[in-house]
Amino acid sequence: MKEKRIIFTAGVLLALAASVCHAQDVEREQQAEQVKSSVTRLRLKDRPSVAVIRRDLSRVSGNVTGVGEEDFIVTRKGPPDGAKHVTVRYQDVLEMSVGGIRISFAPYPQSPVHGRWDDLKTLRHNTYIGVVLKNGKDMYGRFAGADEKKLTLLGQTNDAVLAIPSDIIARVFGYSDGKNGVKENTRKGLKAGSEVGAPEALIVAPVAVGVGALIGLGQQKQAKILLVFAR
Repeated sequence: MKEKRIIFTAGVLLALAASVCHAQDVEREQQAEQVKSSVTRLRLKDRPSVAVIRRDLSRVSGNVTGVGEEDFIVTRKGPPDGAKHVTVRYQDVLEMSVGGIRISFAPYPQSPVHGRWDDLKTLRHNTYIGVVLKNGKDMYGRFAGADEKKLTLLGQTNDAVLAIPSDIIARVFGYSDGKNGVKENTRKGLKAGSEVGAPEALIVAPVAVGVGALIGLGQQKQAKILLVFAR
């Protein structure tokens, strides 16, 4: 009887997870349609200005110069990476300001459940992120990748690496334009890094009071705080 009860419980949890994933997929499709509807109404001959934050936490700004079925083109003036024309997929837009319209799908930072672990795999390399552990400790550093078993942070040098097991992670935030805040708090992060086996060169910072402090730190440093994953 006990074994059957365990199997039944596991089945219920799997069904619930599948239902949540399906709901998120539908929501993402609806959001993409909303972005498309807004962009396709623009007068391209006016070269409307646009500012976008994509789901990988990268920013794109410039002028909308082309619109397609699945994406639109942003033309930038003198970008540092030399890419003058950038293709932005509707489904990749997290926030957008264009033609006097502002769209945001960023969740409430303290939402109890959000996203999927696979969302972390799409984050832009070197993006600054905040990680909240299940035991209440948290830290932030540069994103270096994620797989099914871990999330990896980089320090000031690429040989300073911290692999955080996925099963102890409760929440992950993105810090858009939050580099200064991370660098200024490097020394403060040494203690927290040592507690989880991090090299001293790693950029991590302890925040004793959890999510609220991560949000407050971002506001203090004028960084955009975006919830990427929560469970």
